[in-house]
Parts: sequence; structure tokens; C-alpha cells
Amino acid sequence: MDNPEKSRLYKFLRLDSIVDHLTGLLEARLELFKLEAKEEIAKILARVLAAMVLAFLGVMIVIFLSFSLAVWFNALLGSSYWGYFIITGAYLLVFVLLVVFKVHKRLQNLLERMLIKEADLADED
Repeated sequence: MDNPEKSRLYKFLRLDSIVDHLTGLLEARLELFKLEAKEEIAKILARVLAAMVLAFLGVMIVIFLSFSLAVWFNALLGSSYWGYFIITGAYLLVFVLLVVFKVHKRLQNLLERMLIKEADLADED
């Protein structure tokens, strides 16, 4: 007996249409949230992939430039291996200096600040 009375009460107060509208609104908001999340994920992935491509190209440039310099030093010194040792020593020196002066911590802090700034800019859009 409660169901017919509730149904009449809902119809009288038009609660059934309000519930339908609220349900539709919630579904629309959820769909909008999903679309915005997909868009943000796509933007982040695009940035990451672009950075990876640029990093790969940068590494390739460094590798080929290093080999070229090593071969050039080999030709200059009339050796078949000293050029490679010189270039390896230069990279080892740079590595040791970076570790001694803890540049990796400064670089990490810089990257964190840049990522936070980028996230804040994305939130504003």
C-alpha cells in the first residue's frame, strides 16, 4: 500500500521529475569529469612523449659527437684508442664534478619547481 501512496505523493509534489533531473545532472557531470580527465591525461602523455623524443635525439647527438671527437683525437694523436680514452675521461670528469657539487639535487629541485609551475598553469586553463 505504501507504493501507490508514495507514487501519488511523488507525482503531487513533482518529486519524480526532480529526481529524474538530478539523476540526469549527476550523469552529465560524471561524463564531463571523465572527458576532462581524458583530456588532461592526453595532454600529459603528449608532453611526456615529446620530451622523450627530444631526449632521445639529444642523447643520439651526444653519442655521435663523442664518437666523432674520439676518432678526430685518434687521427690527431696517431693512435687507435687514445681518443676514446680522452672522451671517456672528459665524461668521467663531468660526472665526478656533478656528484661532488651535488648538482643532481639542484637539478631535481629545479625540475620539481618547473613541474609544479606547469601543473598550476594547467589548472588555470
